[in-house]
Amino acid sequence: MKNSIFLNVFCDIYDLSLFISVRAFLPSLSVLKTNQVREEIMRAISVIREI
Repeated sequence: MKNSIFLNVFCDIYDLSLFISVRAFLPSLSVLKTNQVREEIMRAISVIREI
């Protein structure tokens, strides 16, 4: 009985920490996507300028 309570608490804490770390990582993922889009636009502009 004690083991299952401990396991439940441990899993709850683990899930919460995973959720927090994923939420913390999301803004940097958004910035990364924005940087990729910006690089693609810059490449397109440089190709247009070469023409």
